[in-house]
Amino acid sequence: MLDLRTQGPAMLSPDVDAPRVQAASFGPEIQWRVDAADRQAWDVFAAQFDDVNHDQYALYTEHQWPGRTCRIQIFENGAPLGGAIVVLLIPPLFQSGLAYVKFGPLWRPAGTSADPSRYETVVRVLIEEFVNRGGHQLVIVPRPTPEILAREETVLRRLGFVVKRATPDPNRYLVDCTLSKDDQLKSLAQKWRYNLRKSWKNEITVRSGASEDYVRVFTELHSQMKGRKQFGDHEPVDLVPELIRKMPPALGCTVYLASHKDTPVAGAVVTRQGDSAFYMFGASADSALPLKAGYALQWAIIDDLREQPVRWYDLGGEAGDQGLKQFKKGLVGREGHVLCMPGEFELKGSMAGSIAAELIFAARAVSRIVKERRR
Repeated sequence: MLDLRTQGPAMLSPDVDAPRVQAASFGPEIQWRVDAADRQAWDVFAAQFDDVNHDQYALYTEHQWPGRTCRIQIFENGAPLGGAIVVLLIPPLFQSGLAYVKFGPLWRPAGTSADPSRYETVVRVLIEEFVNRGGHQLVIVPRPTPEILAREETVLRRLGFVVKRATPDPNRYLVDCTLSKDDQLKSLAQKWRYNLRKSWKNEITVRSGASEDYVRVFTELHSQMKGRKQFGDHEPVDLVPELIRKMPPALGCTVYLASHKDTPVAGAVVTRQGDSAFYMFGASADSALPLKAGYALQWAIIDDLREQPVRWYDLGGEAGDQGLKQFKKGLVGREGHVLCMPGEFELKGSMAGSIAAELIFAARAVSRIVKERRR
């Protein structure tokens, strides 16, 4: 496996008062700072955007990619325009490599319209900083948001990005949280409604909270599930307490627990991020499946989200699991969306950067093959 390290392009000193950069190719109203905000300050900055998500949280990304992330804040006339957390991967002996933006960049400040010209400006700044200055190969994976994704794809293709690699788990399942309870019930697939009613007959109750007790019970359920299914744990469940404690007030992290006769049998961790909520982690006991506890759990989550200013509930992908696919498809129903992600949008950097990026992608492909064979 490649030993990847971080090297920031034209890095500024990590000082909140660092001067803003302004390139000749932009007007004086567009300026940006690289790594000028600490982790907490970045997360407060990111919380101002409707398209924020955990892959654009410093707290989450630094846990996943310690020492390999770079933060860029972009301003227009001093007001936040956009930004991104960029994962920088540079192989030994290379001066440039891969600059990877997952579910970003941020470009929709809360309360503003989704103006594609703003998105284009933000992407052009990323090109200037990471491709033109740093020589890196820039990869952008847009956030899965209905109606917005197509606009972003149009801009990326116009700017010269191409899709060379498909997303391994391309389908994303999104529930429309603006429906009334009756309309939501009608939207469900018939089999899903049937199993939901069975869960009610089984007297499954759902409660939610963010206390240490909720986290402890969820963690225990997750450990039981991991042992039962005998799979390697790649989910950062240990990060849940920090997400609860340190997420900005505008956002939120909640633990939901489904119980049968006062015994927890299933759980979920859901984060509220901008105009969407994200299903982060799930856990279940052996008894959850026959009791149909997952149906009552998800219905209660949607009920809760309906009372919050959330447009979409992102259930994630299907991971090649047909049972999971049918469950999520049935929950999304007629009124939700199943988005097929177009893939990773790439823009070549310098020759060295492109070679380095290809080496990294080759190493990733081998790693994925090894993981598949271990299942």
